[in-house]
Amino acid sequence: MVREKAGKRPVQEVEFIRRELRDYTHWQDKRLRQTLQELVTMEYIDANGSQGKTFRYQLAHGPDAAPSPVQALTTPEQLDAMLTRPQPKKP
Repeated sequence: MVREKAGKRPVQEVEFIRRELRDYTHWQDKRLRQTLQELVTMEYIDANGSQGKTFRYQLAHGPDAAPSPVQALTTPEQLDAMLTRPQPKKP
């Protein structure tokens, strides 16, 4: 939806409201609100608005953005390899 709406603009510049997303996904309002709140908490999207006013959302990171810090975390395989290496003996 955001890419369609963006055209040639960067997707991070596109704003959308819940109604547009609800029409696009056909989700119930409660489910959409919960999901959007999770995405805001995880910093995947930014929310602008306040109680009584329409919330506008934007993608926080686009496909061209810098890699996520999560990608720098040690994978389970790397951790396993570290733990199974023989440890040097202490004198």
